[in-house]
Amino acid sequence: DAYERVLPDYSIQLVNDKTAPLVNDIASDFYSKLQVTFSEPMDNPGLKSITKYLIIDVGLPGSLLIQNDSLVQLDFNDQLQEGNTYELIVYPISDISGNQLVQDTISFTYQPPALLSYKQIVINELMPDPSPAVALPQVEYIELYNASSDSFDLRGLLISDSGDEIKLPNYVLDGKSYVLIVDADNIEMFSSNNIIGLDGLFALSNGGETIRLETVTGDLVDSLTYDLSWYGGDNNDGGYALELIDPFGSCPNVLNWSASINENGGTPGLENSVYRIGE
Repeated sequence: DAYERVLPDYSIQLVNDKTAPLVNDIASDFYSKLQVTFSEPMDNPGLKSITKYLIIDVGLPGSLLIQNDSLVQLDFNDQLQEGNTYELIVYPISDISGNQLVQDTISFTYQPPALLSYKQIVINELMPDPSPAVALPQVEYIELYNASSDSFDLRGLLISDSGDEIKLPNYVLDGKSYVLIVDADNIEMFSSNNIIGLDGLFALSNGGETIRLETVTGDLVDSLTYDLSWYGGDNNDGGYALELIDPFGSCPNVLNWSASINENGGTPGLENSVYRIGE
């Protein structure tokens, strides 16, 4: 400038947060757990303090788990009854800017997600050996299909192989709809919106293994023990998915699965290329 000072060629806008946080949502979870979501990132010491939360006529939670800086899970040790209405008091807690939530009392009905029955959701497609890729991303995936007419929240499910078990996150799968499950690192390789990325998803064995889908209470929803022979000698050198033929069929799995005949190598998130009913 005129005084020979060196001035920066950029500016920084300072935002002074004066907005008090709010409780945005209370979601019912299994085993008398609640997911409490705040409107903005909260001060950690306050967020993790059990004495900041109380249900009238029930008491304080037995424990809590911080999911992230604006979401906490409260565990009321099986004291909540499905269908009953309760009042949760949230005592003053500050956000990360020091703005304090005014003590709030929120009424809610404890209604955990419905648990699935056998075969309401099925394992519908697998990509155990994506290399060499045909036209799809070179990524392993598992596809689920909701064979019922009802919508289900998948957070009531666990998916596992012989060594690892992973709880599925909040995701509402509508009736007659598909969802793709991939490792979280690979989610952006697919353009589909009906996709779930799981941290540390187990690898699928090229030669075959058992995949299980169970409820959080241990009830079996679906299981699959696949084998390389299911390709039938066709498209078994990698890049092609295994697809379920009839999601409503009762014949043995070896007769109800086949290599994909789609030119891309599979149909992730879509109706299977080998799909047919009752044949």
